[in-house]
Amino acid sequence: MQRNLSVLATLDTVRIHDGLELIATHVRSFDRGAQIEQPSHVEALVAHKRAARAQRAQDRLHHAAPSVKPLFVRAAERGAHLGVLTRGLLALLDSHGASALEAAIAAALAEDAAHLGAVRHFIDQHAHARGQPPPIAVVLPQDPRLRALSVKAQAFARLRTTHRGEPR
Repeated sequence: MQRNLSVLATLDTVRIHDGLELIATHVRSFDRGAQIEQPSHVEALVAHKRAARAQRAQDRLHHAAPSVKPLFVRAAERGAHLGVLTRGLLALLDSHGASALEAAIAAALAEDAAHLGAVRHFIDQHAHARGQPPPIAVVLPQDPRLRALSVKAQAFARLRTTHRGEPR
């Protein structure tokens, strides 16, 4: 949608109007290429982006594990911090996958334990029952050379050392 706006400038200010409605007022600058920002506008933009990021995270969780919706409802009723819950569930989704997360959330809800600790407990319990070791997160620097490396597992028998820690 395009609209015609009016810009009214004095030596000190620049005002932008949409018809009779004042949309914005800024301090005028005669410095070439200067960027003038209103702190309240920047704060509003940051809040808007933060809300959009939270919504994307919740959408991702809802698609991966449909039981997450009643979990959020029960957690909110109990006064839980939903941002912490969202981050924790995303970490579990990344480390264990959608089906494991869905099963753990369903088990937590069945026990009326709508909190992150319960979901972690059930996801670990289910993994243990399947004989899977707990995942260990490995955080690598953003160096592209490291991302392209692959490490070949070696048999422990080939890595024997002397009592001083030196290779044999």
